Amino acid sequence: MEPFEKAFDQLRREYLAEAGTRIAELRADIDGFRSSAAGALASLRTRFHRLVGSGGSYGFPEVSSAAREAERWLSAEPAPAPADADYLDDAVDRLAVLFSEAETALRGDLPRAGEARVAVLSAVEDALADELREALANAGFAVRVVPERSQPVDVAGSDTAQLVVLTETGDGTYATAAAWAEGPLGANRAVIVVETDPVDRLRAAVAGVEAVFPAPRAVTDLARFAQRFVRVSGRRYVVIVADHDAHRAGIVAEALGRLRVEVRRAGTAQETADHLDSDVPDLIVAAASLPGGGGGALARMLRQDARCAGVPIVLMGELSPAESVGALRDGADEVIASPGNAVELATALRARAERGRRLRELVRRDPLTGLLNHAAFVAELEHAVTRAQREGKPLALMLVKLEHFRRINERHGHATGDRVLAHAASVVRGTVRASDPSGRYGARTFAVVLRAATLDGAASIAAKLAAAFAEHPYETRDGGTIPLRASIGSAAWGDEAATAEELLHAADRRLAEPPPADD
Repeated sequence: MEPFEKAFDQLRREYLAEAGTRIAELRADIDGFRSSAAGALASLRTRFHRLVGSGGSYGFPEVSSAAREAERWLSAEPAPAPADADYLDDAVDRLAVLFSEAETALRGDLPRAGEARVAVLSAVEDALADELREALANAGFAVRVVPERSQPVDVAGSDTAQLVVLTETGDGTYATAAAWAEGPLGANRAVIVVETDPVDRLRAAVAGVEAVFPAPRAVTDLARFAQRFVRVSGRRYVVIVADHDAHRAGIVAEALGRLRVEVRRAGTAQETADHLDSDVPDLIVAAASLPGGGGGALARMLRQDARCAGVPIVLMGELSPAESVGALRDGADEVIASPGNAVELATALRARAERGRRLRELVRRDPLTGLLNHAAFVAELEHAVTRAQREGKPLALMLVKLEHFRRINERHGHATGDRVLAHAASVVRGTVRASDPSGRYGARTFAVVLRAATLDGAASIAAKLAAAFAEHPYETRDGGTIPLRASIGSAAWGDEAATAEELLHAADRRLAEPPPADD
């Protein structure tokens, strides 16, 4: 077990060791509530609210869910009466069982803590900290809340924190940020500052701060950043090494492999294009003299493909100054005469891959939902149609339009409407296959490319999505719910549509069609 895994396991054990005290405090407040003691109801709400946050932060979502149900019950209007306190007894009994099961699991086959993403939130415990912690937990992070000005040496397990959020501001902020961002460990984490007082953006950048979020927008901005961070860092980097020189390609591939980079080898420009047919890499390293037109021709071809427009391309080989300039004009990002030190080269290439992925995510993703934006989705659809035509395989498209969305904005406000959209997008993403591109096609419309799917297959997926919307309404911050309803229209490539544009028109027409009458 790695050092951080041990540290995180220990933190979870310490959290569970305090469960008995928490249960006893809850039972004491319930007794006070029964006897109509002043402040008992408010105390119960606070205790359950804290369990909602801490359960998720320490990796016990069942505890968080059970506590949230009790918190909602306590927050109902009109307020619960002391005569109904039996409900709370049952809720606390349920929590006691969950704590016991969690402790048993921790002693046995609990998933390794090192598999979780870890965030450090340096903040005073207040309402803003609760919302920031919730945003991080919803993005999949285990959250450690530490006092302001905490340095890495003060925080157990700090060496594997991938995201650090600082809510304090002032001169000390820059020193704290620099401590978290410095060294090899800091290079692999993002440091965020929540701007409660004016921040010198240049000093913050020098200190290694990734972004500064104004306090009024901090929760929303952090939620989007955390989700994008997970998408960017959640899978291994992929690099295509396109080189007919097997010895040179092997040296580069082996060095990249040691840095946990997935390498795909190609010996010609055509083999490289074949790799791109199914997936887009984070970086392409190609020999300048690559058979099939050379690295320059490969760069020109890639820059004509909207999906690959932002993929960094590094050419290797001896080129004259004029040829190097020509390669850069063709679309290459860098020309390297010789691999040189393989370890140093691999480190630089991995950094390029990381930067390339982050830039592509910024350009291709809708910032609110995390889905592909309109232009990126259309590019994926056009590529899928071209491939279906070439291979003769089925292909379908599904459009999903949220209903009554204007009413949500009018009744709950546009900020809540944005969160409903983001939630609906997560339901779409969680229902369809990860290999099927999904995007935000309109203001309240999502689109999904269903590879190798017929119209009947699309209908089946649409039914699953409709059921998922019904099962996962949006939960408001005051404990209420907003149901999700959508019209879904599908179309299949072939007889009714031969191009991407025709597919979109056909699916859009079905969105407007009334549902079939019940038999």
